[in-house]
Amino acid sequence: MSPFTEVLSGTGVLQSLWNSVRPAPTESAPATGTASSGSSSKTSAADAAAQALRQIAAQYDVTRITPRQFAQMLEELQKSRALSETDVQLLGQILFDLSEEGVDLDETVDLVQFYTKKLDKLQDSLEAQGSTEEAFRQIAPVLAGLQKRLDWISRLALLHSAPELAGVNVLT
Repeated sequence: MSPFTEVLSGTGVLQSLWNSVRPAPTESAPATGTASSGSSSKTSAADAAAQALRQIAAQYDVTRITPRQFAQMLEELQKSRALSETDVQLLGQILFDLSEEGVDLDETVDLVQFYTKKLDKLQDSLEAQGSTEEAFRQIAPVLAGLQKRLDWISRLALLHSAPELAGVNVLT
């Protein structure tokens, strides 16, 4: 068992990551209200999820975080239902990316820089292949996934570094 799997064992995060391999319907942020309870219940549930996300993000600096801490943050996000399962799975991919790069569980990493460098390498690879349409088609899925993860990491970094923006929706 890999060290990353050991960190996640016993949590729902690992199960969510493995479930991500199967096609699943897209989920939105959890809402506790039913359709008949009106839009105010859905709005308050979304507000509660956003507030939980802000509180958790304030505790973790993704520009100086270990994979072990990131796994803890991810588990908290999942338990609080601050994110959809789809977003939890997307963020969980970060642990696999770190593992592939040989990052130790207790090694501090700047995830914004980590993904910026990965995107730069991908751009260099595309240029080395002549920037053809075929090369771009091959790289496009990887590029899209990396960009989504960088977008989320950037949001989390902003929520951590600028808590005064708590009233601003940086989640979309």
